[in-house]
Amino acid sequence: MDDRSIIRELAKRYKEIAEMDIQKENEKLYRRLNGLDPIRPVVLIDEIPWNQFEGLEELRLLCNGEKERRVEEYLRRQIYRFHHFPCDMIVSNFLPWPRHIEIGSFGIDIHEDILAFDNKNSIVAHKYVDQIPDEEAVERLHAPVITIDEEADQEDEEWLLSLAGDILPVHMTALQYATFFEPWDNIAEWRGVETLLWDLADRPEFMLSIVRKITDVRKEMMDQVEEMNLLDGSSPYIHSTPALADVLPGEVKDGRLTRKNVWGRGAAQIFSNVSPAMLEEFEIPFVKEFFQDFGLVYYGCCEPLDKRIHIVREIPNLRKISITPWADVDNGAAQIGRDFVMANKPNPAHLAVDALDVELIRKETQRTLDACKRNHTPVELVLKDISSVNYHPEHLDLWAKVVMDTVLNSD
Repeated sequence: MDDRSIIRELAKRYKEIAEMDIQKENEKLYRRLNGLDPIRPVVLIDEIPWNQFEGLEELRLLCNGEKERRVEEYLRRQIYRFHHFPCDMIVSNFLPWPRHIEIGSFGIDIHEDILAFDNKNSIVAHKYVDQIPDEEAVERLHAPVITIDEEADQEDEEWLLSLAGDILPVHMTALQYATFFEPWDNIAEWRGVETLLWDLADRPEFMLSIVRKITDVRKEMMDQVEEMNLLDGSSPYIHSTPALADVLPGEVKDGRLTRKNVWGRGAAQIFSNVSPAMLEEFEIPFVKEFFQDFGLVYYGCCEPLDKRIHIVREIPNLRKISITPWADVDNGAAQIGRDFVMANKPNPAHLAVDALDVELIRKETQRTLDACKRNHTPVELVLKDISSVNYHPEHLDLWAKVVMDTVLNSD
């Protein structure tokens, strides 16, 4: 079978899934959740260690062409997820393909050493070398120049349409991640974690000058993104979370999306190790400024926020708050109440074992459900950051079954 035939056969299977009634049902779940009027908790699995699924016939790539293999890989993985651990995933009825967009330099490069425990895994340890030691270096930061190769975009779109366009519509995706604002992640990569933390205490004015500059740079970049019509609201997700919401129109009269039509995504993971007062001083004013014109905002990632909800509440247009395995879910739900969606993150370490502890997973899930029920808190449970399943892909199948059964049968 040639490459085109392989992809067309997969596209037909994918389309059958995308046209199932469950897609509309899950879309309703997402919209009601993000409207703070949930039907029930939503469950998702994302950030999967596909390198540990090697040898599975369902995922074996058969195409020869490099670009064809990219299409084949996307379709096979989506089909596999749906058949093995779908939870409440949505399979969109189009084939996404990235546009040829190049983001230029911010004026500062990242210099790092990495250490890999598993050479086949993209999750590695990083050690960064300080590139912003003084004010002169701060001044080198600038907004990047964004360029688009429209000719390459057109060539790819025409190629995809000739490949399977009569089966699946093609959507050329743009820059969802441009709406992410996580300046302290950037600073950690440019300066190193230890240097960053010491200077928060020893050189606070200098650190404020850095985050001030980054905020200005990112606002300028967002203006450029809007001007070039590069925002993309096509995906039902934003960074592993349901994104569909009735309060986001998704379209404006001239077909352009603005900040008001999309989600903003913020976090300050390194601030897990600083005081609430430092969060208020070094993060919140700049986040408030950046997100003031967005439609909705999802805040938090791996940092525990259960004792900082009163601070995070200050963020304009906030709709969703992350509660990680390192946060107290009971306290988080009590502080969130019915005002926001709790983006709960079950512990992915439970899957990096030889044998899954089903009772442990059930209890973790039930505790979250009970806490949210007591406090009338809309909640999603998203298993992500799965760096390892200990080469047991079936762990995800079992996790999905246990969690979905617990959610559907919870009082």
